[in-house]
Amino acid sequence: MKNKLVVLDDQRMIIGMILKSLGYSANDTDPKHLDEAKKKMVELIPNIKAFDSDSPKQMMVNGEASVGLVWGPEIALAQKEGANFETIIPEEGLLITMDNWVIPKDAKNKELAEKFINFILEPEISAEIAEHQPYINPNKEARKLIDENILNNIAIYPPEEEMERLEYIEDIGEAIQLYDRVWSEAKGTQ
Repeated sequence: MKNKLVVLDDQRMIIGMILKSLGYSANDTDPKHLDEAKKKMVELIPNIKAFDSDSPKQMMVNGEASVGLVWGPEIALAQKEGANFETIIPEEGLLITMDNWVIPKDAKNKELAEKFINFILEPEISAEIAEHQPYINPNKEARKLIDENILNNIAIYPPEEEMERLEYIEDIGEAIQLYDRVWSEAKGTQ
């Protein structure tokens, strides 16, 4: 796999997956465990062609990358563009983050923001968005309207048993500085 991987340019996801591969939590803050993760990442660096969080699917679609550790929707979009990629769920399990809609408490037009969020959550609108941007859609009514091929794609909707054992990326407070150090030092060997 030398120079054949595209991976997210996201320290929490990549270091988190490395920690999981070592048998630790993706949110581990033990400096010894993070040093182990750094050593493992340095070993993997020759295989990494690019760190890309913006559009890693491009390297997958055009054949520059043979393997990707990327967001599930990127895999689905690459498949939609004709790339022949199989989704493999790591035996250690998945990591998950969550996007949220929020309205700042001092928003100048709170009512309009609420109307926008309500509009986005309408089942038909939510389903249409899911057709074009295939992220997990938590809207149960919208899911009834989403194409079965999308709902059955494990890159977007992992099987229930995987959802039950996934691990959320959590706020690690000041320990983020340890992750910054590991990330910078490991990437610096590229």
